[in-house]
Amino acid sequence: MEIATFVLVLCLSLILTVYNRRQAHALESMARLEEDRAAREIKDRRERKAGELKVEPLRWLEGW
Repeated sequence: MEIATFVLVLCLSLILTVYNRRQAHALESMARLEEDRAAREIKDRRERKAGELKVEPLRWLEGW
């Protein structure tokens, strides 16, 4: 009976270890996806702001 209990506990711990590793991998993948999305959003925002910026260097020189 003690051996059966030990084998059962060992099997359960192996199952939980495999499941936890799979879930950790899935969470890491989701974290990477979110980081990439946030980086793309920041890049798009910067490009949009740069497009709105109107710099006319000749006009600056004419003011002198």
